[in-house]
Amino acid sequence: MLNLFKPLFETLKIWWAEFTLQTKLLAGATIVVSIVMSGLTFWAVNSIQENAQANDTRFGRDLGLLLAANVTQTIADNDREELARFTSQFYASTSSVRYIIYADHEGEIFFGIPYSEPTVKDSLSIQRRIQLPENLMQSGLPFVRQHESPGGQVTDVFVPLHDGVHNLGVMAIGINPNPTVVASSNLTRDVTNSRLCLHLGAGDPRCGLQCPHDHPTD
Repeated sequence: MLNLFKPLFETLKIWWAEFTLQTKLLAGATIVVSIVMSGLTFWAVNSIQENAQANDTRFGRDLGLLLAANVTQTIADNDREELARFTSQFYASTSSVRYIIYADHEGEIFFGIPYSEPTVKDSLSIQRRIQLPENLMQSGLPFVRQHESPGGQVTDVFVPLHDGVHNLGVMAIGINPNPTVVASSNLTRDVTNSRLCLHLGAGDPRCGLQCPHDHPTD
């Protein structure tokens, strides 16, 4: 196996020996600076993403508890009209909310925005359900998780609804992707593409962007 690579090593050794000491030092310094800057960039971007995700989790939990506290009695009274009115108003006034869903303890949806029970049942007469986190109803505590969407990472918050006597089901609220996380993800992609473009050239199909100097001129 080593014999197969020996000619290649010899060729590289001869090729490297043709460069002057100044060129070798310049190449080495360029590689070191590139590695250091790449590491710092990704470390900074990852730190921003982690902080933003932690803020999303806290914000989603607090918002879910606030909304649950305002609708628990309405659900206990089975006042769907008031539930729809208040939820619609809350949804319209909070741009960060993607969806709000109310379901029973088995996960069967009875109201939600942007879709509701009539819309759900009219779709091929199939009732929609949501998969509840394990032990959510037993713990009685909010559960927060994230899932990926085309627009970024969405925060899902599940809050058990209980009026002190009866188990009323669960409320799920989705929080839109944090603009900071989306921007940092785009930055990571742009930095990666830029470095790939510099190494491969803008004409290479693996390069996801065009370098400015490769743009056609009139």
